[in-house]
Amino acid sequence: MSGKFCIAVGIILAAFCFVFIVFKGDTGVYAFNTGSYGVDELTVEIENGKVEPVGKEVRDGQLIVTVRSVERGRDYITVKEPGDLSFLVMVYVHRFGIITENHFFGRCNGDYVIPVCIVIWLAVILLYLIKKYRAGLSLGLYRYENVSNLALVIFFSLLLAVQIFKHIRMDYPGLIDSIRDALNSSGSFTFVLLPVAVVVSVLVALSNINLMRKEGINFRNMLGVFLGVLLCAGSFFPEMLDWFLRYKTNINIYNELAPAVHIEKAVENIVTAVIAYTECILLGTIIESIKAARRIPAPDKDYIIILGCKIRKDGSLTNLLIGRADRAVEFAKMQKEKTGKNIVFVPSGGQGADEVMPEAQAIKNYLLSRGIDEKSILVEDRSADTDENFRYSSELIKENAGKDDIRIAFSTTNYHVFRSGLTAARQGIKAEGIGSRTKAYFWINAFMREFIATIHFQRKKHLKIAALLAVLTVLSVAVVYVSDSL
Repeated sequence: MSGKFCIAVGIILAAFCFVFIVFKGDTGVYAFNTGSYGVDELTVEIENGKVEPVGKEVRDGQLIVTVRSVERGRDYITVKEPGDLSFLVMVYVHRFGIITENHFFGRCNGDYVIPVCIVIWLAVILLYLIKKYRAGLSLGLYRYENVSNLALVIFFSLLLAVQIFKHIRMDYPGLIDSIRDALNSSGSFTFVLLPVAVVVSVLVALSNINLMRKEGINFRNMLGVFLGVLLCAGSFFPEMLDWFLRYKTNINIYNELAPAVHIEKAVENIVTAVIAYTECILLGTIIESIKAARRIPAPDKDYIIILGCKIRKDGSLTNLLIGRADRAVEFAKMQKEKTGKNIVFVPSGGQGADEVMPEAQAIKNYLLSRGIDEKSILVEDRSADTDENFRYSSELIKENAGKDDIRIAFSTTNYHVFRSGLTAARQGIKAEGIGSRTKAYFWINAFMREFIATIHFQRKKHLKIAALLAVLTVLSVAVVYVSDSL
């Protein structure tokens, strides 16, 4: 199954819908509430002769009128009772004889096949995305593509659920009313998203305040606040735009035929759709980050890199770095118990301007205090960041191992596992990570950073999806506008 297959299925289903509706749509059946009158007491009139009556019967207090198309154009079906009371239905006869009710793209005989085919197509796309996501996982856990693919799986799962619960029903309202209903529901959908955005914003703001209080004020520690504000602003945008048009302009937003109203509806729905997709990316980021942090590597490793971070002024380890070293020791003991295989520790980290020794040397000292044999420690003391941690450690490991088939693990803080794994993967280093526990405020800010990184590294893909959502929204609004105008 591929993307081309999904497109082909969509084309086939669209063709099937068209043929089915052409086959069924040349007749129309309309019900009129006519009380207790009999068939002979009711008169059916066709105004323009675009359709012709082919049958009528009274059933459960309703007159059921069946008509057949004659020629293209607009027509009116009038049912008159004895006296002055009458009932009117407007119909359109299209090319191929299809009859629609009340709107140019209104209900027609056989149109119930449309939601069924939409559900089938969305299901096919969802299966393809799930397959693509699983294939990505098989290539490696540390890939931004996995986050993007999971976001699409979540997004299309929501779309499929909405279609199933809103359109597969006996009272399907027809294509145009379904589109109109979807567009009009954007406000309620925004209110569903708004609590999520507010909760995320509050949690992120509180965690960032705590983070800045303990780790210092800088742009990276404030990313979550900016993102939370952006989500809230986006969620409030449709209501703000409606208020602005209602009270600050002369646009009559109650005139459903006005082009400006349809443009406003398109803008609202584009923003809502993009926010929904963005939140799916955020959810995908959280899920993939947690999976990476909770995963335990296979106990077959030759080396384990301990990623360094700032040490204390006296050369001792901070609690954060102690956690990383202890986690590496725990893994080494677990591997020894399960497979009998020893592992070489590779503490990694250079000396900062305000540090008394290289971070790697401080980690080595701590490992020695934990009873680790000095022969099982390989020090990498040149690196200044995570990228260099992996590059220099990998070079050192290759020199020491003297072979190509090397199995590597790395130990870092749980919130840092996914980002570190991505760094290693970009360098072509096959390494599996384990994470030590840390404070919750680190997690929340880390999620925001990974979320922003996901959007950055996959920006072309996300821009294409956002553009596609915008195009589909504009087309939907255009269909409604055309149908209302004709």
